Amino acid sequence: MTDFYDLLNPHGTVAEQRMVEYFTGSHIDNSRWVTNQLTGGSTATMSTSIDGGVILTGGGTTNAKATLGFNNVKQYTHTGSVFIGVYKFSATQASTIQTLGLSSADSNPRSAPQNAALFSCSTGATSYYVESGDGLNFASTSTSAQVDTNYHTGKLALDGAGIDFSIDGVLAVRRTDTIPTAPMQPVIHLNSDIAATMNVNYCEVYNT
Repeated sequence: MTDFYDLLNPHGTVAEQRMVEYFTGSHIDNSRWVTNQLTGGSTATMSTSIDGGVILTGGGTTNAKATLGFNNVKQYTHTGSVFIGVYKFSATQASTIQTLGLSSADSNPRSAPQNAALFSCSTGATSYYVESGDGLNFASTSTSAQVDTNYHTGKLALDGAGIDFSIDGVLAVRRTDTIPTAPMQPVIHLNSDIAATMNVNYCEVYNT
């Protein structure tokens, strides 16, 4: 698989602080990722399917959660960074929230008082929304990008004045209020009352 940074930037450009994760092999790289939050029987494991990457599975109980993060190592700046994830949601039913992006916490990453820049789908929604936090408040913006259960490439670009969310190379929305004010870490998060799953087989984060 080609690094997305090389596809999206001029040839020869050297990325600043950068992480690339292909999610291959028999286990999650626990020198990098930490399953800081597994509640209600939820799991975070390597998928056994071809190119399945890591799979987060809801435990089937109320408000069960699974979260992968960087153990609160916050290397990526709020004033200039990019998060890219290749992912697949198994369901868009009610009672399921599926989230990727950057947050100041790897436990409950999508709520106040976190700094955050995330894209999500939840509660049976038909389109994505972008969530963000500034360390005090948390808010969201809906997009017209439709949610399905196929693999997609989601990208969040932070420039200090706003957050651009693109899906499969197409800009869906720019959010300019309640934006992060402190460095963050990459997170992958599932919150579900059912046994929903989400796969992520590629993740790239870098400072610009």
